[in-house]
Amino acid sequence: MRNLVTKALPSENHMNRDRVLIKEYKGLKIYQRTPWGPALLPAIDFSDEIAPIHLFKQYAMRYTVYLKPDGLTPLAEVTDPEEAGRRCRMVNACINSKTCGWVNPPTSSEFYDALRATAPSSRQTAIVRMWASETEPVQMFVAWLQRCYSWKVLVESLHRNECHRRGSLNQYLNRFSMA
Repeated sequence: MRNLVTKALPSENHMNRDRVLIKEYKGLKIYQRTPWGPALLPAIDFSDEIAPIHLFKQYAMRYTVYLKPDGLTPLAEVTDPEEAGRRCRMVNACINSKTCGWVNPPTSSEFYDALRATAPSSRQTAIVRMWASETEPVQMFVAWLQRCYSWKVLVESLHRNECHRRGSLNQYLNRFSMA
């Protein structure tokens, strides 16, 4: 038996989790433990700046198609942040691979609008939740490098659409906070 005076082991820090009352019947209380993990910080703690063009050219060009799609200018020459965000290659690649079972898969332009919607529709909520649950952290970072969104816009959207996923994603996103 462990001595109760000693501190908890590092592996035991999940034992003091919060509990949520699910049901109460004739004095019997049924609780459910909430999963342990870091919570996502509020959006005000994140920067509202998109990636600078020099970082995009230095690091994200290898993830970008060099061809001119449909006669459009290459992304490296696009100066308008909205146009760059609507044409993000990483978002387009993730959407094509993660929503292949959808009847009408979203476009990268639709994803851009879903992130910024103040009163999202059910489809926009589904798009943001797909992005939060299906993409890897490195894909989120490359989408930021390709100037699709700022960290503040992404975190605001995750909070607005109730994507309260705990664990490694929140820990990764919290690294970009200014707090």
